[in-house]
Amino acid sequence: MKGSDLFVKCLENEGVSHIFGVPGEEILDILDSLSRSKIKFKKSFGVRFGNTDFVKLAESFGAKGVRVDYSENMKLTRKLSRDICNSNRGS
Repeated sequence: MKGSDLFVKCLENEGVSHIFGVPGEEILDILDSLSRSKIKFKKSFGVRFGNTDFVKLAESFGAKGVRVDYSENMKLTRKLSRDICNSNRGS
């Protein structure tokens, strides 16, 4: 299992149904993993979101949004994601 497969599996476990992003070489592994998932990738290329509140955007789709405001918060978010994935392995 690749890291991108694990990442997508964690998103599925959290109930993610859509991901918004700019397609490109940097995320080819994630796009490949998403191709085997029910999660839909929505291209935002060429769309100017400005200062979009992505948490509110996620909530508009009925999903839980998480805001990462600074690098220390990102570390906590990654740890939480690992903990969630690890706890789901046993179930």
